[in-house]
Amino acid sequence: MNSDFKPPPKGLSILATVGGVVTGVVAIAGLQMVSNHLSKRATVVESSVPASVKASPESSDNAIALAKLDAQSVEIPGEPLTAAQIAATKTPYQDLRNCHKRRCGAAAPSGALNN
Repeated sequence: MNSDFKPPPKGLSILATVGGVVTGVVAIAGLQMVSNHLSKRATVVESSVPASVKASPESSDNAIALAKLDAQSVEIPGEPLTAAQIAATKTPYQDLRNCHKRRCGAAAPSGALNN
């Protein structure tokens, strides 16, 4: 630490503390207002849906038909891989998974890291 260090004036310290408290109070009040506004808006949206609408067998059949049509319309870009194109890869950490077996006297796999 530097020997000529001087703390900030007490007035600035008090001002910074008061500013922090005021900022926190304003932030909390603002978030409360937004929360109250959103909750009132959600109740208005919920109440605008008619209560007389009920699920019928016809509507569920339509939903199933639409879901099947939607599933058929999805296309994945690119070409699918064949089984010959898929190759198993061996990563270095796979040898470390059997590390406990080597300590128990089992033979270490070739290329394994020795501890």
